[in-house]
Amino acid sequence: MTAPVKSCSLDPVPTLLIHEFVDLLLPFITKMVNTSLAQGRLPTSQSQKHAIVTPRLKNPGRNTA
Repeated sequence: MTAPVKSCSLDPVPTLLIHEFVDLLLPFITKMVNTSLAQGRLPTSQSQKHAIVTPRLKNPGRNTA
């Protein structure tokens, strides 16, 4: 499986590191997510509640004023 190498400034783990160790990390990440969903728990820390939203114009050539 080939995925584009993208990253988010909110994620401290380099994407290349995840790609290199995906076979090792996948069972742990899957278990963590499934346990969280089964228990109905979500992270309570504020660091997990932030997002970066970049609006995009549908028609970039149009005047936005």
